[in-house]
Amino acid sequence: MGYYDNQADPKIVKNNQWGWLTTFSHLGLQWPVNEEVRLIAQYLTGNTLMQTRSGSRDLVNNDYSSFYLMLVRQAGANQYSFRVEDFEVQDLDQITSDNNNESGNALTLSYRHQLSSHLFSHLEYLWINSDRPSREVFNQVNDYTEQQFTVALRYYF
Repeated sequence: MGYYDNQADPKIVKNNQWGWLTTFSHLGLQWPVNEEVRLIAQYLTGNTLMQTRSGSRDLVNNDYSSFYLMLVRQAGANQYSFRVEDFEVQDLDQITSDNNNESGNALTLSYRHQLSSHLFSHLEYLWINSDRPSREVFNQVNDYTEQQFTVALRYYF
């Protein structure tokens, strides 16, 4: 469980960089189902804000939330994981030309094999579907599905 507040001033601009006041709360749980299997969950909710220098108008004001549930199985040198996620961004500012609303969900399947004490091979499949109305600005469909397959060899120092 935790709370984050970057304590930024959303009205400040320095070197063309705006201050974004970002806060969120989160709660994470982990439950050992047995010696090999763990169930992990996290819920996060927060807000990010950027304003005009006078503070009279919100340039960005977004509430956001995310929830995921993951099942992890460790079997010797092999680790398997399955993760489902749901997320949402609610655009609260009045700038209609910059619609930040979005909602979606994702699925991740992962396999990792430990080759040595520092070397791991990794395979991962990610499927994500989201509905984002602002895609219309770029002549894209609101409801979009992406897929990614990753193969990696990782060395940890």
